Amino acid sequence: MLLLYIALIATLNLCIGYVLGATFGMRTELPAVKLPKVRCSKSVDDEPLVQAPSESPVREAAPPPPAAPAETEEDQDLMSGLAAFQAQLAQMGEDLKDSRDDAEAFDANAKTMQDANHAYLESAQQQIDKLPEGDVRRDSAAAGVQEVGRISDEFDAIVDEGLEDDQTRAKLVDKSDELSEKVTEVRETQAEQDRAARSTAAAEAGLATLDSLLEQIDAALSDGAEPKHRTVVLVRRDAAEAEQTDEGLAQKLRAKVRQIVRDAAPDAGLVAAFDDDQILLMLEEGDIDAMTERIDTLRQQIEKTTFTVNGAQHSTTITCAIADLPGAESHDDVLECLKEAMDESARFGANRTFHHDGKFPTPAPPTEAAVEPQTVEL
Repeated sequence: MLLLYIALIATLNLCIGYVLGATFGMRTELPAVKLPKVRCSKSVDDEPLVQAPSESPVREAAPPPPAAPAETEEDQDLMSGLAAFQAQLAQMGEDLKDSRDDAEAFDANAKTMQDANHAYLESAQQQIDKLPEGDVRRDSAAAGVQEVGRISDEFDAIVDEGLEDDQTRAKLVDKSDELSEKVTEVRETQAEQDRAARSTAAAEAGLATLDSLLEQIDAALSDGAEPKHRTVVLVRRDAAEAEQTDEGLAQKLRAKVRQIVRDAAPDAGLVAAFDDDQILLMLEEGDIDAMTERIDTLRQQIEKTTFTVNGAQHSTTITCAIADLPGAESHDDVLECLKEAMDESARFGANRTFHHDGKFPTPAPPTEAAVEPQTVEL
């Protein structure tokens, strides 16, 4: 009876628990979280998350620029040709000495020196033929080349004997030294002739020595007096293309331009040749505008001059640089200013006048001068 009573109570509790659980039971799901929507212009399938690198077009290597034509001996004047040959001989002489114990290498070096000797003699003769008759440098250069040619022939004769024994190879080395010494001697003689020719041309044009002019510039800078506006002018003759193959024409134009510049500045303290195609002069004017006008008028005069040589007409121009003396301490300062002013021609072009006030170089405006064209027979 007791057991029946316990079973009835347990059954009743079970029924009540089920009803309560169904009515008031707790949910086990978590509340939903609303996420903002992400809008994509493309679906995931349209484009991968990791992009493959785009293929760059394959660029073909640019072809190398054409090599500049090698400068030949014919393109060089006598002095530069001598200098190049002198350096070449020095190297070939060393190679010849170092290979005395190797008959095959010695023979090859001797052949190389023979070829160089012959090439120099040929090109030097071509340069001599371009010099005008009566030029003192022509006779001097011809005599020097003749001496070099004589030693070169002796060198060839030794090679023809055969270079199998050491005694003959030693004799050839001595001959190469003799040849090198002769070329050095010829170069020094030719340099002296060139200096003498420039001095003669300067004297004929009424030009002073460069040292004299530089000393006068320094004296003007140290005297403390500035009664007028002092300037130094550098006049550079712009060589014409035809002169590259006609040295006689270049000399005639050079001499005439010097004369014109000298005549245009009769009151210049000194006029000197800075080098073959540059003339240096110091002038005094009341103001820089007057100085610039004067120099630019000279420039225009040469520009409008036709030079006739053997019936052929030629032209040339000059580029001018003006530097103020006030503010400079020595002629080195003045020359540096002139160089900076002349360098402006690389930017603005030749056949112009430039002025340096001690601070900056500037191109001067062309002068409106009434310059009439003229023809000059050379």
